[in-house]
Amino acid sequence: MKTKEFYQSLAEEVYSLKERFRLITSDGTHYLTDGEIKEAIIRSKLRYFLPENIHVGRGFIITENSISPQIDILIYKNTSPIIFKENELVIIPKDEVIGIIEVKSKISDNNDFHESIKQLKKQASILQSRDEFLISNDFFIGLFIYENDMPNLLNQSNDHSINMLGNFPEINHLCIGKNIFIKRWQKENSNSFSVYEKKGEALGYFLFNAISILTKRQFNAEYNNLWFPSDGKEKYKKKEIPIS
Repeated sequence: MKTKEFYQSLAEEVYSLKERFRLITSDGTHYLTDGEIKEAIIRSKLRYFLPENIHVGRGFIITENSISPQIDILIYKNTSPIIFKENELVIIPKDEVIGIIEVKSKISDNNDFHESIKQLKKQASILQSRDEFLISNDFFIGLFIYENDMPNLLNQSNDHSINMLGNFPEINHLCIGKNIFIKRWQKENSNSFSVYEKKGEALGYFLFNAISILTKRQFNAEYNNLWFPSDGKEKYKKKEIPIS
């Protein structure tokens, strides 16, 4: 299987759907709907690849004492009653949640990026504590950004840049534009983010890492090339960000 080309065609399909909607609504009066369709496209792709015992919607996570902010993409098991459901909109007990994804149209500067990851941290904090995120990989906590308007994103070295990710262990996967994929790795004595740049493949890595975590399936060597490109991603690593 030509997995590399499959990843690239998947990205072309997603971005083509986004662009088609923009052309249809080109009078510029549908910004809210434009954001909703971008979220819906990613939800649709997840549903396509995930087994039927995992549901994908949007909505809120609830506990006995609190409720989360609204979440763009809420991924949950279908093994218990739901507090509320109306089409895609759901309110789910936290014990049934296995993943959340925040979707952004673009980032233009470091402030945009910082606000996006702070919002995702706030959503994820209802699931477990910061220390628990450091030692577990039970949830897929992802940030998906369609467009990267920061050409120097990977070249900055100051703390108020992509390096700020080191303060947010709650997040474990990011897709920034078509080319940048970021993954948090759990190692024996430390955690860190690895930042990769592979042309047209970031979306594929983001989706199939999500599938691996959400289904709790570790793809073995025999089938690994069905899910991930055979040339791997380590030689495309641009930087390592330690978690403080």
